[in-house]
Amino acid sequence: MTHDTRLFQSSDASAVTSLLRDAFQNPAEAELVLALRNDGDMALEMVCEIDGRIIGHIAYSTVQAPVWALALAPLSVAPPYQGQGAGSDLVNRSLKHLAVKGWEAIFVLGDREYYERFGFTTVAAKNFNSPYEGDNFLALELKPGCLTGQHGDVRHADAFGKL
Repeated sequence: MTHDTRLFQSSDASAVTSLLRDAFQNPAEAELVLALRNDGDMALEMVCEIDGRIIGHIAYSTVQAPVWALALAPLSVAPPYQGQGAGSDLVNRSLKHLAVKGWEAIFVLGDREYYERFGFTTVAAKNFNSPYEGDNFLALELKPGCLTGQHGDVRHADAFGKL
């Protein structure tokens, strides 16, 4: 099936909440997205849909960091559609959008094997302190060289601390 990826619209909110609950089988990720929106920390959301039904979602929120950066979280695809390219399309299109907007770097806590396909690395994140640092804390430079020689704290939005 062909899917369409587009920017999130406020009318998508309830469908995204349902998707997040289904994809993660708990309400925490849905509550995180709602809190990020309500707190004004959401920088970008995109959705993937098939025949008008939202089957995928990606969110980026602001962080405090030595460079102009965002946190990618969460990325979700409805279970019946996982492994069919919707997640990859959401990541690729959103990264292009953010690069055009001038964002310098993206941090993510996630599956290394999955995110390394898009250029995220633990090496790029190694000089940054975060409660999420470790083997699955990765970074991607949207502006080449922006993380070279940089170090310091990456502070996620307050909503992450409430998970």
